[in-house]
Amino acid sequence: MNIIQISAITPIGPGCVVRDDAGRPKSAVVNNTQRLRIPSQSRKRALRTSAAFMEALDGQIGIRTQRVGDLLIERLKGEFGEDRATEAVMNIVSVFGKAKSDKAQTEQLAFIDPVELDAAEALARRVLGGKKVEDKDYDALVRNTVRAVDIALFGRMFADRGEARITAAVSMAHSISVGRAPTENDFYVAIDDKKPAEEDVGAGFMGHQGFTAGVVLEWSAINVDQLLKNLGGDVDLAKRAVSAYIRGLATTFPGGKVASFGTHARPTWMMVEMGNAAPRNLVAAIYNPIDEGDQIAIAVERVTKVAEQFDKVYGENLQRASFNVLTGEGSLDAVVSAANAFVAG
Repeated sequence: MNIIQISAITPIGPGCVVRDDAGRPKSAVVNNTQRLRIPSQSRKRALRTSAAFMEALDGQIGIRTQRVGDLLIERLKGEFGEDRATEAVMNIVSVFGKAKSDKAQTEQLAFIDPVELDAAEALARRVLGGKKVEDKDYDALVRNTVRAVDIALFGRMFADRGEARITAAVSMAHSISVGRAPTENDFYVAIDDKKPAEEDVGAGFMGHQGFTAGVVLEWSAINVDQLLKNLGGDVDLAKRAVSAYIRGLATTFPGGKVASFGTHARPTWMMVEMGNAAPRNLVAAIYNPIDEGDQIAIAVERVTKVAEQFDKVYGENLQRASFNVLTGEGSLDAVVSAANAFVAG
């Protein structure tokens, strides 16, 4: 199993980048200590929708939507009329999930490759042109190899079509702070600019917002073999995928309440490990919380040491590349180049 594992240490200033149903920062209790937690779902969403990720992949990005039929109707209605277009796409919608009874939409979100959407449009045009269309033509719309890099990285499934499932190449942990991260409350007020001074001197609005801060350990792994399988063996596209993924991790972050808190977080340290080995999360390095001293430097030292000890004990001898913003060592370009060289074999 050829694996690229990415670890990062990322300081996060006071903020609420991901919140729970009560509006407070998400957390986890690890080793009897409350930690700041950044869910993997939020991290992936921020990455795959970022301008940097989209630009790096030049449109080879999937579409996650219930509105497959609406997208097709929009393409077809100018030429065939909305009623005819709607009738033609209804059977196509059901290929991507359970269709709603009254709309050309699916009940569930579908993750679709733009190539598949183009093929669905072509099939709808055949239907509208009166050509014979068989069940196998509908079944062929959904493929188990894709050109959409985010689908290849993060996978997809259809509840009633197991054969069309794409296994995710990426495994991503929920990030947690290396030390204790209690939640605090920010009491704030808003002033009415037009309120007469003689009326009263009170605020126009009062509220409170939970926030926290911490240094988090991020970890994820890319199964290169699975990525290549998902992309139909295209090594060049796999290299672009890995490059976009690592650069995305380094330059994007969930943006909850970012306008209020300015929490534009980036890793100050990142390490990629490459080799033929089973993935292993390095959370053991910070399982005992770091609550005193230089959290960033101590975390980097601990994570590096645990990675090397895994090598020694399991005899894996992984290749490594890293950068450290605070010491000026390494670079993001060098880390990406090392990962791409590994993908190329």
